[in-house]
Amino acid sequence: MLFRSSFHAFDLEIELTRCDIPFVKRGGFKFVETIHIKDVLAHLRVLLNPRDAVSWHRLLLLVDGVGPRLSDEIIRWVLAEGDPPTRLESFPRRSVATGLHRLAALLRQVAGHPLPGHQIDELLRYYDPS
Repeated sequence: MLFRSSFHAFDLEIELTRCDIPFVKRGGFKFVETIHIKDVLAHLRVLLNPRDAVSWHRLLLLVDGVGPRLSDEIIRWVLAEGDPPTRLESFPRRSVATGLHRLAALLRQVAGHPLPGHQIDELLRYYDPS
């Protein structure tokens, strides 16, 4: 099949994968390889495994004012403190306090939902507030 934009093929890709039907996609990314899907999954991974430094790094880089160096500092702090990911508000750097408060509130909210669909809805609202 030919699609003008790769996002038009997402439903077909998901269904082919679910049915274990092999396929080749040329010229675009598979659905689970797209940046926004990786970002959403990183949030869920941090909740499941607060020691997942790769996922922490991915989601911290989405916070305004956090670059690679500060992300590494926050990750070291989180791992050393042993605090759950929802306690980001106590990170000592004030310049990123608002973004970390927002992220911590999101993680608390997502962790409080027992249904994955509700968790994804919350993450998408945070990720794309439009």
